[in-house]
Amino acid sequence: MSDNRSSRLVAFDTHFDRLLEPSRNFKPTIWLFTTATALGDFGMLWHIVGIVRAVADNSRVKQALILSALMGIESLILNQGIKPFFKRERPTVKGDSRFKIR
Repeated sequence: MSDNRSSRLVAFDTHFDRLLEPSRNFKPTIWLFTTATALGDFGMLWHIVGIVRAVADNSRVKQALILSALMGIESLILNQGIKPFFKRERPTVKGDSRFKIR
């Protein structure tokens, strides 16, 4: 990436960080994104969708079980098979001290 493009990207990022900063202390926003993050962990949202579909229609119980099994297989393949080939560093070690990071 060229220096000019890189500096414009940093300026853009800094500008929007400043714009969004007030919302980071707004309790409903914190709750919303913390909840969304928790649901995203381990594909929980998709498991919940499968369960809700199965509860709504008993004929979908098998589909819900297959979905959960495939999600587990996908996670295993991705996390144990593919990710080790890429030595990715986390974007932040500490993060924003206002929020819990894993």
